[in-house]
Amino acid sequence: MTELAHWSVLAAIGIVVLAIVLRTSLRTLREHQRGVVFRLGRVQAVKEPGVFFLLPLLQRMVVVDLRPVSIEVPAQAVRSRDHVALQVGAAIAFRIVDPEKAVTKVDDARAAISRLAQTTLGPMLGQYDLNEIMAERDMRCHDLRLTLNRHAEPWGIEVSGVTFSRFDLDDATIRALEQQAQAERLRRAQGPSTTQANTPTV
Repeated sequence: MTELAHWSVLAAIGIVVLAIVLRTSLRTLREHQRGVVFRLGRVQAVKEPGVFFLLPLLQRMVVVDLRPVSIEVPAQAVRSRDHVALQVGAAIAFRIVDPEKAVTKVDDARAAISRLAQTTLGPMLGQYDLNEIMAERDMRCHDLRLTLNRHAEPWGIEVSGVTFSRFDLDDATIRALEQQAQAERLRRAQGPSTTQANTPTV
């Protein structure tokens, strides 16, 4: 009777241990996820969606989400080529295309893209005059996307879209532009009459 109780206790302990092992080693990935599996610290495989087992203590997995992500880059102080100060913010859309690189080459994809955009935005726009920036925003967004992609490709990340979400000029620049526009309107309004007045009569 004592021996039977002993085996019952061992069986109960075995069931509990088995349940814990199954709970920690049985993993499920959804359709939009991939799993980068490490074995003793080295990348072993990239798992596709489905159910599979990991070896306890020997394997661990980092889950990567492949869905597109959109982040807001805080407004950056930018100075154009003609020395006009402005604040420019951007919205960046990207997605992970290579899970292994995204895990091993960079610590946090979202933070890395945000830092890259912040450090790239000012120098890139600084190559152009204010009029060029304002008149060709779509082209500047395209240029920024290409630049970000060139740096993000080794990380397994693809930048799919860039838009300027904020574009603010300082008060002095706004007043100067308003005065310039007013002077231009006045010049155009006075142009024909001045020409007519200077035309000699026959």
